Amino acid sequence: MKTWLKENWFKIGLLAIFVISIAGAFYWYEWRPTQIRKRCYDISLIGWTQNGEINYQNCLKNNGLEK
Repeated sequence: MKTWLKENWFKIGLLAIFVISIAGAFYWYEWRPTQIRKRCYDISLIGWTQNGEINYQNCLKNNGLEK
């Protein structure tokens, strides 16, 4: 087993970097925006008067999802 690791350490390192990169991209582009939208929706429901939609849009802007 140690011999196999010594022979393939570079491939294992590249695979680890690839897996970490894919997981990071999934978090940044899928998981994080979904969680921000859920949190902003909950915030807008708390103050759901005439300003509910405005609160939602402001929350998205503050978290970097809208311009």
